[in-house]
Amino acid sequence: SNPMKAYFDNFLDKEPEVDIIEYQRKIETGPGWATDAGTYKFTMVADESKKVKARYYFKYVLEDGEWKISEHHSSVMPEPITEAEVRSLSNLWKDAITSGDIDAFAKRYSSNAVLIPRTYSTTRGVPLLTGIESIKTHFAGEGNWPIWGVSSASSVEFFEDIEMP
Repeated sequence: SNPMKAYFDNFLDKEPEVDIIEYQRKIETGPGWATDAGTYKFTMVADESKKVKARYYFKYVLEDGEWKISEHHSSVMPEPITEAEVRSLSNLWKDAITSGDIDAFAKRYSSNAVLIPRTYSTTRGVPLLTGIESIKTHFAGEGNWPIWGVSSASSVEFFEDIEMP
């Protein structure tokens, strides 16, 4: 039994109808390729018209004069996080950075995080920091902690409504 076929058979048994949410859509084009990424909403007609929001990505290529899908990803959207929850997460990072505790700071990052150090340079061979241990090792190094000379919570501010060029 093929688990991928079973997944799609089960999905199609629910008689999905799809609506692309236009304001959350990004299309890019180039010579012989195009991408379409965004979110769509499925209505599962055979499953009590259950609504499922998902993100998607398609890459199209021109093959023998015909546009074909060369890459496709679709996954159910996680429950949204509120703006207040995001602000709270930012404050946890702020508290960790001003605590002087490298372990508390590093724990704010996911296990596969990528951090661009202030000394990052592809020409000088300074790599991106990947993973908690790499981040901890970097900031434990001489001159890297406290980060950018931050020594108190009042040294870190988040700004609201800044217009970017």
